[in-house]
Amino acid sequence: MRKIHTPKTSTNDELKKSIVLVHGLGGSSLSWTDPKNKNRFVERFLGEEGVAEHFSIYIFEYPTNIFEPFTIWKRLLSLIPITGSKRKKRNKKFNVGIRQISLQLASDVREVLLEYDSISLITHSMGGLVSKRAMVELRDKVQKVSLYVSLSVPHRGSILATIGSKLLKNPQLVDLSGFSEFTSELTDSYSNLNYKPKAIYQRGNQDEIVTEGAAIPDGVLAKDRIDTGDNHFTVLQIDKPNSNPVFLRVLKELEIIKFQSSSNGKANSPINFTVPENWSFQSTIQALVESSNCTSEFVGFSKEELKLELRPNEISKENTFQAVESIKFLNDNIPEYEIQIIKNHFKIIKK
Repeated sequence: MRKIHTPKTSTNDELKKSIVLVHGLGGSSLSWTDPKNKNRFVERFLGEEGVAEHFSIYIFEYPTNIFEPFTIWKRLLSLIPITGSKRKKRNKKFNVGIRQISLQLASDVREVLLEYDSISLITHSMGGLVSKRAMVELRDKVQKVSLYVSLSVPHRGSILATIGSKLLKNPQLVDLSGFSEFTSELTDSYSNLNYKPKAIYQRGNQDEIVTEGAAIPDGVLAKDRIDTGDNHFTVLQIDKPNSNPVFLRVLKELEIIKFQSSSNGKANSPINFTVPENWSFQSTIQALVESSNCTSEFVGFSKEELKLELRPNEISKENTFQAVESIKFLNDNIPEYEIQIIKNHFKIIKK
């Protein structure tokens, strides 16, 4: 596991949160970051103050080659002791099955990441299965994982992998085969975990590698799935961050994690709040925030926008952040806004 970003600030709160990016079959760190491509996840993350200043970012890499000729001979040759330049040429790693990779990820989490209060796993394709299996292996330590993002992950395997496994001697393709022994066992083991992190599942309607049934497991609620127009690989390209549903949802979930780790206990408690008649946008948010012993600030709004009256409604949310976010749906004229939290201070910023 390689650390690629450390927050500039060094307070305890900033050191409590981490992001781990896990690539898929045939992938590498270039799946997530490329200095020549500003539209990769890492480059976009580092352009977001709320992420760059509060989260450490890691990339977990592992050997994965779709075509791996002469595997047996390569393994036999690796047993012959050699030195010098010839050794470097033979120092290429070979494929192992998904469970073996997940054991490595679980060990890295135990040895490197347990100092963090929050771990967010953002995964693509086979990397999602590696991460799920690692969470099973982590046992009681899995509660450190706050978020699991599944991008085009074949939770039930892939038909193309089934075909490929017949033609190629690749243990990863065998594990990825449709309804394989590995994916079936993983589904059962993961479902039996006493704790599971918040999970978001994406599927692209142009993805010819992972079907909808494989990408979205049974029982996933509509609010926890994202349907996009991506193929299997374009989901990793964030060309328009302000309108990319995957990127925006990940930012939202990271903002919630940041809020939960930095705010007081009351702000993390469930909110049940009645919006009376004639209450304004500003006064309602102020009341919500103050009820959680927090303060608020509005940036960029006009006086008229702050005075917009809301429709009477009952608000029931998991925490204050989600309650404040839901206010925009109570008047169609309220402009879009983002929420930033610093300690117990809510900054409501007009976009």
